[in-house]
Amino acid sequence: MRIWAEELKSHTHDYVPQNRYREIVNAPSPLEAGCEHKGRISKLAEYLNIPESDAKDIGRKAQLNISIELGHSRVDISNAYLG
Repeated sequence: MRIWAEELKSHTHDYVPQNRYREIVNAPSPLEAGCEHKGRISKLAEYLNIPESDAKDIGRKAQLNISIELGHSRVDISNAYLG
């Protein structure tokens, strides 16, 4: 039973940030969309049909918000879950 609980916790920890990103940005996370880290901004801009500068701002704010919600306030950690 303990193994199952640890596995569930691991999967939930990955799942929650991706869902929150989708809720905040109204687009799949870069990881869900299969984007390389370098191409994530252009892909988000294309998906939302907005300029890349706006997509960069939206993505950055979402990552910061999610990192705060996860309790670590470090965007670089959120990148590991979101892509």
